[in-house]
Amino acid sequence: MSRGLDTPEDGSTPVPAPAGPDAPAAAGTGRLPLSLAQQRLWFLSRLGEFRAGYNMPRVVRITGRLDRTALTAAVGDVVRRHAALRTVFPEVAGEPCQQVVATGDVAARFAVEFAECGSGEVAERIGRACRHDFDLTSELPVRAWLFATGPEEHVLALVIHHIAADGWSVGLVDRDLGTAYAARRAGAAPEWPALPTEYTDHAVRQRRSLGAEDDPDSLVSRQLDYWREELRGAPPELRLPRDRPWPQSAGSARAGSSRADSSTTSPSRAGTVHFELDADTHRGLARLAREHRVTLFTVLQAGFAALLSRLGAGTDLPIGSPVDGRTDDDLQEVVGFFVNTLVFRLDCSGDPTFAELLKRVRRTALTAIAHQDVPFDRVVEAVNPARTAGGNPLFQVSFALEAGGDGGLVLPGLEVADEPFEAGSAKFDLSLGVTEHRDGDGGPAGLSGVLEYAEDLFDRTTAQAVARRWQLLLTGALAGPGRPIGELPVLDGAERRWVLERAGTDASLPAVRPSAAERFAGQVAAAGDSVAVSDGTLELTYRQLDERASNFAALLAGAGVNRGDRIGLCLTRTVDMAAAVLAVWRLGAAYVPVDPDNPASRIEYVLGDARVPLVLTDAADRIPAGPWRTLDTSQATDTVHTGSVRPEGGELAYVIYTSGSTGRPKGVEVTHGNLAGLLASTEGLAKPSERDVWSLFHSFAFDFSVWEIWGALAYGGRLVVVPREVTRDPAAFRDLLVRERVTVLNQTPSAFRQLVAEDERHPTGELGLRLVVFGGEALDLASVRAWWRRHAPDHPVLVNMYGITETTVHVTWQVLDEERIESSSSPIGRALPGYRALVLDEYGEPVPVGVQGELYVGGDAVARGYLGRPALTAERFVI
Repeated sequence: MSRGLDTPEDGSTPVPAPAGPDAPAAAGTGRLPLSLAQQRLWFLSRLGEFRAGYNMPRVVRITGRLDRTALTAAVGDVVRRHAALRTVFPEVAGEPCQQVVATGDVAARFAVEFAECGSGEVAERIGRACRHDFDLTSELPVRAWLFATGPEEHVLALVIHHIAADGWSVGLVDRDLGTAYAARRAGAAPEWPALPTEYTDHAVRQRRSLGAEDDPDSLVSRQLDYWREELRGAPPELRLPRDRPWPQSAGSARAGSSRADSSTTSPSRAGTVHFELDADTHRGLARLAREHRVTLFTVLQAGFAALLSRLGAGTDLPIGSPVDGRTDDDLQEVVGFFVNTLVFRLDCSGDPTFAELLKRVRRTALTAIAHQDVPFDRVVEAVNPARTAGGNPLFQVSFALEAGGDGGLVLPGLEVADEPFEAGSAKFDLSLGVTEHRDGDGGPAGLSGVLEYAEDLFDRTTAQAVARRWQLLLTGALAGPGRPIGELPVLDGAERRWVLERAGTDASLPAVRPSAAERFAGQVAAAGDSVAVSDGTLELTYRQLDERASNFAALLAGAGVNRGDRIGLCLTRTVDMAAAVLAVWRLGAAYVPVDPDNPASRIEYVLGDARVPLVLTDAADRIPAGPWRTLDTSQATDTVHTGSVRPEGGELAYVIYTSGSTGRPKGVEVTHGNLAGLLASTEGLAKPSERDVWSLFHSFAFDFSVWEIWGALAYGGRLVVVPREVTRDPAAFRDLLVRERVTVLNQTPSAFRQLVAEDERHPTGELGLRLVVFGGEALDLASVRAWWRRHAPDHPVLVNMYGITETTVHVTWQVLDEERIESSSSPIGRALPGYRALVLDEYGEPVPVGVQGELYVGGDAVARGYLGRPALTAERFVI
């Protein structure tokens, strides 16, 4: 419970509670209305959702000579004292109401259940007790169990439904139970001062105070107007460092959800991480609060917001926090459901200093608290936020600060300690709760923290890391509140070194790396009579391919092509694709591929933007008119070009254009050195050899084709050009793979899914694949898992690679072994040898493992830049 939010320690004027109505509050035990917050829980209970999600278990271990009779009587005393604990909620004429059971009738409806059990079974008994399913229409909202595990060892489980109590109420129950036990043990009934009011009075008073929503001047209307404006455009979902996405049916199943349209199954189980901040840290945080004229709550919540922003959640951060709702003094001693939830929309934009963030959080908190009376579920209905696949509406993370009490339950002559029990359902994705402790003089004595997380979404190690990073960030803020939040630490020294070390690999590349053209020339000399390429119609050996390239080079040279030119290649899927590339390189020029199947507008754009003087083609009818000449491959003769140019590493090898999905297509300039780096870095991983058969499946204008062509021809393998019609027919493509005995297959995941569906209709053992490389799209492992198992134990090695045109096809390499194939994510692995791949946040700092950020790539395979786009090159290619 976030108490004291409206009593700032900064000298500002406290926010006043709303004025009470002139009419007296209702009293008695007749049929009375529910409070608005109770009404929501009642409806959820009747719908049968989150059956134990709103149970509030209080479980303690009692050591010593317990007087069971006295304890049983004391629990009954507490139930009789507080009307909320002896209230049922029947439905009358279609509407719920409160009926308070008379104190004399409590014994007939409530009793402490006693059982003896072994120490090994008590946890299971406690779990069952905590999951008790209350029937609120007829059953008191409190149950108690006493388990004896030995003569002087007991466990008390007191379970209260949230409709009857809140966090502050639990402290009242502890106190009153201790008082009653002491009295009963002495043979007397407890003597308590009369309560100034009851919860039922509050429910009536609340409805009168808020007024009607159709009255624009009513309190509820004014506050709803504030929340509509405050939460307009708030992000419906935060990018948290989840290990798993929301389950498909998780939408409204979270126990904290206020949605009325739930059609889901069960909420996520909650896990918890406990931690402590010592007294020195507590004193430092309290001092920081005083110096900046804010509350400790503001300091801790600001630290949580800064952490979430640093973990990739963005800069617009809606965080839920409970407020106790006891705005009148006469409610401080009353057990009941007063708590309300406020949404603090915190702004971390512009990388503010921590001191500036404290000011922002303070302003947000004060205005939110001034509008705390309208129940959260009404705010949800009024704001009507966009529905997401899962999670709580308006916020998915919460923060709460509680003041530590006087030590909890105290029973004379006995040792009482909190008993761990299995956590229930997670109300939110992440919930950070902090309890403040004070010493005998009232000074800071430390902070206890608990981070609750949804186990469906987070691993325990991730939650532990979040808790640890929050403490690191607070330590940094204490040391330098004037530092921007982007500079505050979220990694300790050892973890930062580990992250930076993982950015690259230990493997090094040779200082001298032959170009693709040089590697091909070596294969011509060593195995000239081996088959180099085929297309279903024609088959060329390495020597014949070299001669064909020489013929094209002579044709291009005769047309005036010079070193440094950019030459368009628009070719159908034949062996001439490889020959034309080699021909262009022999002249020291670079090729610009266009796919004849592309729309004429794209072909025209690429050729024009690249400013090519000439296009070599076998599909002249696909070349639009422009300031370029067209040269048909059929014009080549047996003339051989002599005097081939040896390309330098910094010279341009090709320009391939991006898809344009994020704007105007960009021509990426890739050098011979870039391509040489790719081949050298993958050689030891892919292990290409003269025994391999590679399929050229992808478009010549897609950079995946570069890897397919040179993975084969640079190492003496055979390249099978897949005909256009076969690329669109999974059955025909599978037949080609079997017939040609293809060993290395490169596929986008979407294309491979079609192949898998076709392969299921055939017996295993027909394919000759040894390596399947995925790229170009995110890989859904579920789509390949069954195929991988079906072909075990002789399945090929599956590898997921990530890369973009700007990094010369590939950057990372991840073998999908038995462990990885079961992953729910799309692992891309580590950087290739000679590369560095580092994920940085918007502040340029390395992000922790599991946190989203921007991938920065370094190494010799990073392209030169964007053709004719110096400003964009300077922005994207960081020196």
